[in-house]
Amino acid sequence: MKTNDLKKGKYAILSLAFLTMISVLNVITSSLKTAFPEASTLSIQLSVSCAGLTTMIVSFLTQKIYQKVGRRNAVIGSLILLIVSSLLVYFYHPSIVVIYIYSLIFGITGSLYIPAVTSAIIDFYDGPDKLDLLSKQSVMSSAGGMLFTFVIGFLANISWNTSFLVYLLAIPSLLLCVLYYPRDIETEETAVDNKKSKVSTPIIKYGLIALTFIVCFGVYMANISFYIAEKEIGTTALTGILSSVLMIGGIIGGALFKKMSEKLDNKIFIVSFALLGLCYIILANTDSAIVCGIASLLIGFAQGILMPQCMLAVSREIPQDQSVLGSAVICNIAPFAGNLLSPIIVTSISTLLFGDVIRSRFLMVAVFALLIAVIFVINTVKKGKTV
Repeated sequence: MKTNDLKKGKYAILSLAFLTMISVLNVITSSLKTAFPEASTLSIQLSVSCAGLTTMIVSFLTQKIYQKVGRRNAVIGSLILLIVSSLLVYFYHPSIVVIYIYSLIFGITGSLYIPAVTSAIIDFYDGPDKLDLLSKQSVMSSAGGMLFTFVIGFLANISWNTSFLVYLLAIPSLLLCVLYYPRDIETEETAVDNKKSKVSTPIIKYGLIALTFIVCFGVYMANISFYIAEKEIGTTALTGILSSVLMIGGIIGGALFKKMSEKLDNKIFIVSFALLGLCYIILANTDSAIVCGIASLLIGFAQGILMPQCMLAVSREIPQDQSVLGSAVICNIAPFAGNLLSPIIVTSISTLLFGDVIRSRFLMVAVFALLIAVIFVINTVKKGKTV
């Protein structure tokens, strides 16, 4: 592929990265309850979870879909479906059943365009360019999540269905993908490999690292608002501020990832888990909003460097025909599964051992995260090289 085409391809890839953390349903859950009073709280929650579960399940099929229709065509088709669906839900929403359908559609689109970000970086770029793009991808993802959360909140003040129009911001990305997204070049050897492709050990290994981190990370997301109220540190507004600070931490982490990865490589896993554990200890022992903000920033930073490192590490150990599967596992399956499992595992165990005390959840996960960091340290010392 020509160098000029690859330079232009970066714009399309990074524009997709900007969309990876967009999620309307998670922001407007309470508004849906008001809009559909006949629906139970459980049905509302399930309608929100539907998108994530669909993304996670369909992600297992993403590689086969790419092989059938082409990665570029799948991306363009998913963005068109995303935009059209957002307009449909704005104009037509007679019952909660329709929200379930739209949630499934949004989940399918996410399973198609999200892996197209990192898999394209792995397939078309090498060396410094790959590292640079993975760093920028992390920045764009966090920045997009922060911007979209703000825009969705603003649109939701007009009406709950107006918030879905935020997906119209995917139009520039669609145009860039039509013009510049790299086209797959499949050789005869690659075609044979694709048919025989199986999940490799590196995908499982780094997928489990990402999953474990997100399970720990998810404890913050699931509990911080309750913790703020429980300790009377601040109001709901503080929770919103801390969420923004968390995303800023992710942006900083992504911006520094290239330099950190060049110096630390897989030792980044040690830094991320250790930082996460220490921040949970800080959160569990403070009544200060400022200290909570610092901890939130560092937790976001840890996430901003660990996820791209997982992707970089797996890209060096898998054959090219598994880049899509590797991207799907680390960017879709691990995050969605982690966020789903986090409250189930942590809240259940914590409640069983210590009662319904949020502080104990932070401390329990802190010990676990620090233990994981120690395991990485021991493994590094034993091997005499990076894990």
